[in-house]
Amino acid sequence: PMFDKVEIGLPGGGAFTIEVENNSMDNKYVEFIELNGVKLETPFFNHSDIKDGAVLKVKMRDAPLKN
Repeated sequence: PMFDKVEIGLPGGGAFTIEVENNSMDNKYVEFIELNGVKLETPFFNHSDIKDGAVLKVKMRDAPLKN
């Protein structure tokens, strides 16, 4: 990602916030993604999950996961 944090205002006053931890040129692999504190098993979610406001947290790392 090109940013550490971005907040997108939503109709109705909520916000969709994306936060990136360990963001750097060396850390180009995703370690995990959480939506509202719940780890996502896939990189997909529904509009209904974020339409009223949500926080998407992405943690980056410098090597791919081996699982």
